[in-house]
Amino acid sequence: MALSVGKIVCPSRPDRNIFSNKINKILLLTDILLKFYSRKSYMLHFGALNVRPLSFFVKIIKKHRIALCESSSIFSSSINNSSKVDTILQSRSSKKFFNKYIKNRYPVNSSGILIGFNLDWNWFKHPDADYCKKLIFSDVLYSKAYLEFIEKNSNFYLNQENLLDLDKNKTIVVILGHYGWGSPKNQSIRNNLLYEVLLVLRDLEMNIIIKPHIFCDMRIVSSLVERAECVDSKIYYTKVYPNILQKVSIAGLFVNSSAVRCHYKFTGFPVIQYNGNVEGSGVIFDDCSDVICSDKNQLMNHLESLMENYGTNTTIKKEVKSGCNSIKNIVDCSTAL
Repeated sequence: MALSVGKIVCPSRPDRNIFSNKINKILLLTDILLKFYSRKSYMLHFGALNVRPLSFFVKIIKKHRIALCESSSIFSSSINNSSKVDTILQSRSSKKFFNKYIKNRYPVNSSGILIGFNLDWNWFKHPDADYCKKLIFSDVLYSKAYLEFIEKNSNFYLNQENLLDLDKNKTIVVILGHYGWGSPKNQSIRNNLLYEVLLVLRDLEMNIIIKPHIFCDMRIVSSLVERAECVDSKIYYTKVYPNILQKVSIAGLFVNSSAVRCHYKFTGFPVIQYNGNVEGSGVIFDDCSDVICSDKNQLMNHLESLMENYGTNTTIKKEVKSGCNSIKNIVDCSTAL
C-alpha cells in the first residue's frame, strides 16, 4: 500500500562500511532537499525534526512547510513526573494534567502545521500552537475512505502474500518489535521471549504470520524461527497492513508494547502479550492490553481457549481460566462497530 504513495529508502546497509553509509546518507538528504524545493513539498514528521541530526532541516526549510503529526491515532502514553517533555507533548491529557507535568518546559516548536487525531493532543496546548494551522482527523479507523479502502483491497493484498486461504482458526499474527536494537541484555530477553512464543505456536501447529517492525533485523528473527524448529510451511513473513491481517487470523500476539495493540483492541480483535515473567521484558500493561501471559503453559492454554471458542463471544470470560492476567474492566468493542 505504501508503494502507491511513495517508497521506503534505507541509506545504510550492514554489508557496507561506515564511510560508505555516511556518504549515502548525505546524498539521500541532498536529494530530499532538492526535490523538496523543486516541487514545493511539505515535510511531515513525528518529532524527529526536533532532535539532532535531523533538526538541521528546520533551519533551512520554512516553518509553514513542516507538519508535525501525532504519533498514534488511538494510543496515548500515560504521563507522570518522570515523563520526558517529548513524551508529554505527544500524549493526550486534560489542560490541568498537562500544566502539572510540563512545568513550563516548552521546547521550540519548529512546525507550522499540527496534525492530530484528538483535541486533547498536548501539542495543541503548546503556546506556539495558536500560530499554527491545525488539522484534526477524529474519525481515525471509522473514516469512510479508510473503511472502503480496506474492504475493497484487503483480499488483493492478502492474496499477494498467499495468506487469503489460511485457516483463520489456526492462524496467529505475531507483531514484532525492534529486534537487533538495544543493550545486549535487552536483546537477549527479547530474543528469548520470541523463541518461547514460537515453541508454543509450533506445538499447537498454528500458522504463524510474522509482521516485522520497519527497524527489525530479520536475520535474528529467522535464526530464532530456525532454532525453534518451526515448520517452514507454517511461517509467513508479511508486509501487509496489520489491520488487514485480522481477516485471516484469530488474534494478535505481542512480545512488546507496540501501538498496533491499540488498533486491534479498538476494533475488538483479541490482543495477547507474552512477558515470560521476566523483569525488563518491555511488555507493559496499559489501556491497550487485553491479556498478558507470563509462561508458556498460560499462553498455550489461552490460545487453545481462543481456538475452541472461535466465532463466539465467550473467549473473554475464559481468559482468567487460562491463567493469563486480564484487564479488570473489559469493554466489548464489537458492540460499538
